[in-house]
Amino acid sequence: MPIPTESRSNSKQQVSVGATSISAPKMGGLLLLILIVTIVAFLPTSLSLNEKWYMSGQGYSHGYLLLAICIYVIYEKRLKYRLATRKPCWLFIAPLLGFCAIWLLLNLAGIQTLQQLMLPIIYITICGLIFGFRFALSISPAVGFIFFGIPI
Repeated sequence: MPIPTESRSNSKQQVSVGATSISAPKMGGLLLLILIVTIVAFLPTSLSLNEKWYMSGQGYSHGYLLLAICIYVIYEKRLKYRLATRKPCWLFIAPLLGFCAIWLLLNLAGIQTLQQLMLPIIYITICGLIFGFRFALSISPAVGFIFFGIPI
């Protein structure tokens, strides 16, 4: 297993793992892009979750706060995440397709709560596919905060 090495270039920190080398700003941008693509790809569920969080009279408005906490925790632990092995793990394709199929069935059945519970799981699985198992495991607790904001 290759050992992560840090190198400095143009005052930007960069991590090299085997053949994979991603600078810290690119890493954050890629995580944000994955989040946006996940939200857009599962738009009906994202909009229903937004609607629940926006209706403060129902008591679920803390969802935005939990999303902010999730982003903050990932930002604060970015040094730890940079050192995590980031190598695409193609074994995540089967679970990702399975989770997407489950989400599609839940969407067709109109079971909104379970659709919303699938979003963080799908996000972690996409990150695992792109960055590898260790990275997905390291961001799972931070992304797990979102489960507390999903109305059940």
